[in-house]
Amino acid sequence: MLGLASKAEHDSWKAEINSLKFVTFGLTEKNLIHLKNMAQEWGAEIPNEEHLAKCIVANFDNNIDKQGTSFLGIQTYSPNRLSDSAFAASLPGYFLILAADIVNISKQLELLGVVKYYWISRFDSMTSSYYCQSLAGESLLNLSINSDMTVSCYCHDNLKEGYIGDLNINTLEEILDGEIAVSFRAYLAQGVFPTSLCHTCRDLRQIPAYVAKHKAHNYRLPETIMIENCAACNYSCKYCARRSILASRETIVISKDDMQKISLTLSRCNIKHVEFFKLGEPFLDAEIEEKLMILKEHNPDLFLVTSTNGMLIDSASKIEAAMAFDQMIFSVDGIDTRMLNMYQVGADFDAIMRNVRTLVNAKKERGLIKPELVWKYVVFSWNDSEDAIEKAFTLAKDIGFDKLRFTLGNVQQIWEDRSKRFFYEDFIPPDINGAVIEENNWPNDIVFDL
Repeated sequence: MLGLASKAEHDSWKAEINSLKFVTFGLTEKNLIHLKNMAQEWGAEIPNEEHLAKCIVANFDNNIDKQGTSFLGIQTYSPNRLSDSAFAASLPGYFLILAADIVNISKQLELLGVVKYYWISRFDSMTSSYYCQSLAGESLLNLSINSDMTVSCYCHDNLKEGYIGDLNINTLEEILDGEIAVSFRAYLAQGVFPTSLCHTCRDLRQIPAYVAKHKAHNYRLPETIMIENCAACNYSCKYCARRSILASRETIVISKDDMQKISLTLSRCNIKHVEFFKLGEPFLDAEIEEKLMILKEHNPDLFLVTSTNGMLIDSASKIEAAMAFDQMIFSVDGIDTRMLNMYQVGADFDAIMRNVRTLVNAKKERGLIKPELVWKYVVFSWNDSEDAIEKAFTLAKDIGFDKLRFTLGNVQQIWEDRSKRFFYEDFIPPDINGAVIEENNWPNDIVFDL
């Protein structure tokens, strides 16, 4: 620990901690437990809550992106970013420094000269190797077939850094056993990230070197896969990388012939679960109903999930397509059109909810409990007021959603847009009668069963 803080600073931090449901900057109670367990495993000093409360992670990995990313739901920054003294000076409090190379740490510390506090841990030589659940066939969400039939190991791969093969050239089995996938596993086992995206991925696991070596040569076919039927979108969302997404795809919409090939692949590989979305709007595909039927033709027991903005489910064909899903996640980030358009530019709240009501009525008329309808409400600084959250509960129950899920908006570049109330105990109004069915589903999710 370097530097000293005044008693007033410590007291003010403690007061802030006591008023929080979760600790600031994405550090949930589970994160704290995880960090302490890792510290013990590494043989490093165990930080206390006071240190972690005002903590930003400085991950000394040259692959980390310049703007920063997330580690265990915690904001992280690269040395390059932290070398901007004005930026570093604006950050609060303690730094948790994850340093793979303790010998060269002094050079990196020079970049942090303006920072008041930091805590140093190191990766032990026995635990400095990794494996990827996506490449091991164990992932529930990452391995994906893109709109041009290429295959990626990462769900947010808008630049195809996670490209591992092409179904136009090879089978899925050949791709997973191919040169790129094999080299990715080998790099991870050696403690090297093969792409700049790896350390942001929820499927990355740090394990002892001898286990990583075993994992690199022992993997299986996946039980779940993502299918990006369409890479385009009808929205123009703030922060969206649509231009780079479209530029990286040779084909924007999967053809029916290609969907037939995918369907046979799923059957041959015994894949039973499909996440039918990725970086585009699934219902922008005019032939979505036919393509879902193609998937079901060879895979009648297939479990289908999609994520949609809900704007385009407004025709008989689209409604029938929607009814083919087991679960539908509606991304609606607010309680009215004005609020939605702060982020989801092009959204019409009333039109979306009208479409959801149509699906609720269709389920009732047919005596069905599926698809399960989930309202995903991404929380920002402009849509997190107590009134907005309370109204979201009221609307969700009135319209007929099955679940309401609040997700912290991942706005790393503009802190003013990041919700602060999400971490406070009174984020959920006290009179809400909805059971929390899952917390920390992803790093910052709270899901309510309605």
